[in-house]
Amino acid sequence: MNWMFILILIAVYSLEPCLWIMSMKVVNGSKRTLYYELAGVVGYLVLSLGKQYATFCGLDNHVRGSLLVVFWFYIIAAAMFLFRNNWRRKLLSLGIFLLLNLWSELLSIIIYIVFFHCTTDQIASLGSVNIMCTIQAKLLLAFCVGLFSFLKIQVRRLYLATSVIYLLSQLEQYVKLLFLWNFHFPRSFLTIPCC
Repeated sequence: MNWMFILILIAVYSLEPCLWIMSMKVVNGSKRTLYYELAGVVGYLVLSLGKQYATFCGLDNHVRGSLLVVFWFYIIAAAMFLFRNNWRRKLLSLGIFLLLNLWSELLSIIIYIVFFHCTTDQIASLGSVNIMCTIQAKLLLAFCVGLFSFLKIQVRRLYLATSVIYLLSQLEQYVKLLFLWNFHFPRSFLTIPCC
C-alpha cells in the first residue's frame, strides 16, 4: 500500500465528521461543549476509517457488518447526546445528512463511470481513482451542507427537503443501477442493437 494514498484518504475522510457536526448544529443547536463535539468527530472518524480499512483489506462480511452496526449505533447515540431538540428532529436531520452523503457518493461514482470510463472495481479499490472519487464526493457533500447552512433551513422545511432529497437519491440509485447493468452486461436490454 502506498502511504501517501492512505494519508490523503485520512485527510479526506476527516472532512465528513466535521460536516456532520456542522449540519447537526445548524438544525439542532449544540448542548455540549466543544470538547464533546471534538470527541464526537474523533469517534466518527475512527469508526469510518475502520469501515474503510475492513473494506480495502477484504475482511470477512461479518466484520464489516458488525462495524457498520457499531457505526450506526454510535452516530445515533452521539446525535442524541450532543445536540438539542427532540429525538425526531435529531433523527430527521441525521437522515438528511446521510442522504446527502449517499447522494454525493452516488453522483461521484456515476460521473467517474460515465465521463472517465472507470470500472466499479477501480473505484472500489485503493488507488488514485478511489481517492479522486472520494475527494469529489466529500466536496459535493461540503457544498450541500454549506448551502443548507447558508440558507439556515428551519426544521419545518426539513420535511419538504427530506422528501425531495429522498426522491433525488432514488432517481440516482435507479440511474446508477442502469449504468452498472449496462457496463457489466453489454448485451442487455439497455443496449440498442445495431442492424
